[in-house]
Order: sequence, then structure tokens, then C-alpha cells
Amino acid sequence: MASFEERTKAPAKTNKSFYSNTNPFYPSFVDQCTWYCWGRQLELGVPVEDLKAKLPTSNAENWAHDTKYPVFKYPRVGDIGVYRAGKYHEPGDGPGHVFIVEHVYSDGRILISESGANMKFQTRIVSPPYNYYLKSKYKYTFDGFIHILDFDEKYFVPGCTYRTKFNKYLRTSPEVKAGNKIIWKTLKPEWRAISYADSLGKARFYKGIDRELVDFANDSKGNIWGKCKTENTPVWLCVEDDTGRQVEKV
Repeated sequence: MASFEERTKAPAKTNKSFYSNTNPFYPSFVDQCTWYCWGRQLELGVPVEDLKAKLPTSNAENWAHDTKYPVFKYPRVGDIGVYRAGKYHEPGDGPGHVFIVEHVYSDGRILISESGANMKFQTRIVSPPYNYYLKSKYKYTFDGFIHILDFDEKYFVPGCTYRTKFNKYLRTSPEVKAGNKIIWKTLKPEWRAISYADSLGKARFYKGIDRELVDFANDSKGNIWGKCKTENTPVWLCVEDDTGRQVEKV
């Protein structure tokens, strides 16, 4: 587990994560939001080669669309929040904006750090649903949180038993609706524990069903899946998505 220290002051000019050619936005775009977020990830310990392979160096509005890291609708410390303006890859209708999550409060509010073309470094508290909060002639849309490193204690541990939490049946499939929402569906009673193992996530469980999870993986939408230990072929259960954790430890 990586350690995390909140940044509440502007980085010093001697900080090479921000003020060196390791940061692809230095020196031409110093103080802009993309420069700051790239630098913050370097400062947090993300290897530069990993960032080069997975984090865009284009305008901020493209980041959630183009990144190879998972994107969630709920925040965790160290995440990059992304706002889009207009269409992807069309800077003429707004460049977008990115920021860093420094703290997550129990009520869903977040402390963020940011910089920008029309501002210097600053922090602020933003409330759900995290609508755009800066003055702009463009209409900005929140695209989600890019998740790169885990800084909090891992809740999901392989080899532990977990219990499904919700009253409804879970249609635990990687298929999601617009907005990255899991598709919920009430199933017939005889389908309570029916499961399928032909692809990631095709499993159905009712509230209170216990399963030992032996592995975890992300799908293309950023949802976390746990592989259930069974006597036959393995099945997958969606254990966390943008609505929160779907299972709890037994």
C-alpha cells in the first residue's frame, strides 16, 4: 500500500516532479491543470514510464476518454478528476479541466488541489455530484475519476469470504448502462444462485450469499470484480462500482 500525504501548498520550484523535463508539460504549460496533475502523480510515486503508457498528454477534456487507467464515478485519494467541455478532441469548444483528490470526507465531499491557465495553485472542497465549479463560457461535464494507485488500506483481500449486501438480486455482468451504472434486475427465485462462467462477471447472487474471493480484476468500465472460489468452474462477482461496495467481509 502506497503512503499518501495531502498537498495543501503549491509545489516548490525545486520539485522535479513538476519542474523538470520528466513532466511532459514542462516548461511550456507550467501552472496549467494538466501540468499539475501529471506532476502530482509523479510526486505520488507513479513510475514515469507507466504514466507515459497510460495517461494522456492531450487537453484535459480527453483524459477520462483516452486513459488506460480505470475510471470511476466515485473518488479515492490520489485520483484525477476530469471535466469535459463539448466534444472529445475538439479544443475549440473548451479544453476541459483536471484536478487531484486530496481527501474524501464521509459525506462524499472531496478536498481537491488544482492549478490552471487562469489561476495559480489552490485547494477547495467540492460536493457531489461534482459539477463544474469554475467560471467559464463553456458547459463542462464531469467525466469521472481516473484511479491510478491505491493509497487507502485495501478492502478487498484475496482468500477472504464476502457477503452480498443489497436486497435486490444482482445482475453481475460487465455490461453497464450510460453513466457507468450497473444494470439491476429482479430475478426469479429459482435464479438466486445460478451462475455462469463463460465470461467475466456473468454470475447472479442474492443478498446474504457468502463467497470466498480468490482474485480481483477491473473491467473496461472501471468496475472491480472478484473471482469466486467454487468446486467447479470459477465465476465472477461485481464487488465494487460507482454506486459503492456491493459486498462486505464476513
